[in-house]
Amino acid sequence: METEMIMNEKKTEKMCELGNLIAQYNAGERENLNANEYPQWVMIYDMLKSAEIDDEIFDEFISAPEKYKVVNGKIVYNSDWQADANKKEEERVANLHITKRDFFYAFCKPVGITVAQLEAKIVELGMEADWKYCNHVYYGVIKQFLTALPLQKTEAQIIAIFEELCTE
Repeated sequence: METEMIMNEKKTEKMCELGNLIAQYNAGERENLNANEYPQWVMIYDMLKSAEIDDEIFDEFISAPEKYKVVNGKIVYNSDWQADANKKEEERVANLHITKRDFFYAFCKPVGITVAQLEAKIVELGMEADWKYCNHVYYGVIKQFLTALPLQKTEAQIIAIFEELCTE
């Protein structure tokens, strides 16, 4: 019973700390916060709020919440956490997007691909509707251009450019 009480105190203390950080971030405070940690704060807070946790795994959960999941109202180790993280990263990358203009100037123009060549390749790949009716180019949709156009960049370089120019 005393272990449970200590655990509830630790859990409550951590939830208050994270709740304060989340509130500050949501209020626009960025100067004194590590904004990159915001998604992790929210994940930990939400999981602690909705589920019970054993004292033995509390510290590890706080340092690596992505390795845990909620099952039947309890936070437990997720043996598939790496596969889940990989899938989440693939989805994040597929959803990176830039304007069509940025795509042309970042990828086509530097290697001498003209607008006419780009449009011909779009037609060849059967992507006219995808191109015509979009405002932004999504990496997941345009990925087939990696081999179809001589962009002279690796996939990692292309992803880095998308991340840099991505309009949230």
